[in-house]
Amino acid sequence: MRQIKTCMFLLSRMVENPLRETEILTQWPTDEQIENYYKQIHQNQTNQQHPAGWGTAIQWYELHLSDPNKAP
Repeated sequence: MRQIKTCMFLLSRMVENPLRETEILTQWPTDEQIENYYKQIHQNQTNQQHPAGWGTAIQWYELHLSDPNKAP
């Protein structure tokens, strides 16, 4: 839990207009909400019949084409 909150805090400091501490306390998810997110993710992963395999993710070169209409 601490690692998640640390990442959230560090990433929130990198934006142009970071939230104030009082805004963070009211707008960020609580520990219970984060635990529920993990439970939902775990439940969705166990409900899948086939795990993600090779070739299911976007490739780096697909993001950096010089011509978007040109196939690699």
